[in-house]
Amino acid sequence: MSLSRRHINRVRTQFLRPRGKRHWMALHKLEGYWPLDGNANDFSGKGRHGTAAGGVWVTGAFLGGGYEFDSGDSDYINLGFSQNFTEWGFTCFILPYSVVSGEKRIIVNKVSYFATFPTDFPVTLRMDYENGYGVLCLALSKGDDYNHDLFLRIYGLQMNNVFFVGCSYKDGYKASLYCNGLFQEAPWVYTVSTNTRNWYLGRASYPYGGGAGNNGFHGIIDEARMFSRYLEKVDYDTIYGLYA
Repeated sequence: MSLSRRHINRVRTQFLRPRGKRHWMALHKLEGYWPLDGNANDFSGKGRHGTAAGGVWVTGAFLGGGYEFDSGDSDYINLGFSQNFTEWGFTCFILPYSVVSGEKRIIVNKVSYFATFPTDFPVTLRMDYENGYGVLCLALSKGDDYNHDLFLRIYGLQMNNVFFVGCSYKDGYKASLYCNGLFQEAPWVYTVSTNTRNWYLGRASYPYGGGAGNNGFHGIIDEARMFSRYLEKVDYDTIYGLYA
């Protein structure tokens, strides 16, 4: 279920980014591509350059680069835009170091951890904990109360392994979650709530109140991509296969 760091490092030394596939990505509604090779610049052509704070740029050890988060609120990448999508997808590689009971380690989101308004937690991809393992979780809210309206989960992620993960939704259609070939899908008949929070990697966009301090990702995030379309299993498999 996981790629070894040695394998990923060997692949990454052969090419820093997937060769010959940039046009394929652009034609399929790529909204942002952050390789995270020493900076948070966007290579999609959209100009959505992020701002990194608190963490450490990693070189050589993981896909040739990446950003290392220490689980605190001070480590994050602000992607610098707040666009709300009716159809959305996201993929990246992660190397999680730890997750413990009661913590929700955020990978990507535009939420307030402790909501100040019902619309403050539309979409979150995060790492939860169960019985000694990580649980990849997508949480969606339609914003009419302070509860999430859909959870998708993939269980049994062992720490200190590399995972290619992704999630997606299309309003009035369905939602999906992906991890190293494993795929979950469910109907999503609602509209994801909207707000003005920026998209963030590595922690809540607004770590407020009781959630502050226990929502930061602990590990490395690399090769982040965002799309304005729904991702089917074949889409995840295609992107994942670029690195195989």
